Amino acid sequence: MVIVIAEPASSVSVTVGYNEQKVSEGTASVTYCSKIDDIRDPMATFRQYENASIRTEKMSFHASINPAPGEKLDQDKMIEFVKEYMEGMGYGDQPYILYKHNDIDREHYHIVSVRVDKNGKKINDSFEGRRSAKLLRELAKKYGFTVGKSNDFRKSDAIDVRRFDPKKPNYSSQIESLMRDVMKYHFTTVNQFEAAMKSLGVEMVLKSRCGRIEISFYGLDPATGKRCTGRIKEKNLDTPVYEQILLRSFDCGKSKCNDERQRTGKVVQFCFENATSERHLRSLLAKFGISVEFSRNSEGRIFGATFIDHEQQCCFKASELKGITAADLDCADQRWQEDDGEKGKAASAADNLAAITMAAIGTERNRRKDDEVYLKQGRNNQGQKL
Repeated sequence: MVIVIAEPASSVSVTVGYNEQKVSEGTASVTYCSKIDDIRDPMATFRQYENASIRTEKMSFHASINPAPGEKLDQDKMIEFVKEYMEGMGYGDQPYILYKHNDIDREHYHIVSVRVDKNGKKINDSFEGRRSAKLLRELAKKYGFTVGKSNDFRKSDAIDVRRFDPKKPNYSSQIESLMRDVMKYHFTTVNQFEAAMKSLGVEMVLKSRCGRIEISFYGLDPATGKRCTGRIKEKNLDTPVYEQILLRSFDCGKSKCNDERQRTGKVVQFCFENATSERHLRSLLAKFGISVEFSRNSEGRIFGATFIDHEQQCCFKASELKGITAADLDCADQRWQEDDGEKGKAASAADNLAAITMAAIGTERNRRKDDEVYLKQGRNNQGQKL
């Protein structure tokens, strides 16, 4: 078992909203509540605690409980375990909710609470991660589960994507390496390949010469998105030629990538609905390892978009994703330019929700890696027995 404590959000409403959304989708349920006046409106209780403090900025406590493969506590034991854990962490007298999630193969749990008491005093969170790990080791003996390594379920930050770096002198080798990476992506047109390369900081220029398509490259400044290098010719690089890129796109066209498209679509829709500007949309998408490249007409209006999911190594047109179109993006772009409104406040809330969502996605991602480790260990043990 591993317990991951997520980065706190400015309000418990962000964390409750994430879990309640799972409940409404039928992929989660409430297992236990403590000191919640009305489970139909848990924020009524949490808000009383939040309003008692004017100094504390980060209000939410959100931890995920991740049993190891094959490890399962029955509901009563899980509730008793959570009671002892929350008591040991200083949240025994706090209102909190235990959610059970079954949106992946193996059940896991989320605890939601508030970081200030009813008098507005902040709950002590000094060395919180260290205290949680120590408490988990102690409770493991009582409840009979194994304790996983903390770095197996690390806190999730923005996905680390390797891009062109103009500060490094080896421009040619950088471009060669990035092209080899993108050739492993799922893309169905050469334009999508170009969009993926551009999202990694390399602009491609295709030109027909003597019946053959030649490619030139330019490195892009990460701050401005403009060219920051001279022309780098294809003939000076060890990179796939146009024909190889075209062939790869044909091969990718045979695969639908339904699971990947569904995941990318949900993330894009979430980010789009919460973004307050194009820059903010890009920032939210980046938290999930996704880039977007817009196609604009001479008037600057959006008529197409390609989303590049670097974690899943897939490229999708907006029309391939459910719930969003290029027309939607163009309308939003026009609105963003006209409406300054409450952008700062809305952006902060969206960033907080993205952080919570990322923590959940990261936990599930690392849980799958953990599964692979256990399976590998099982195969090794079986081999030794044989």
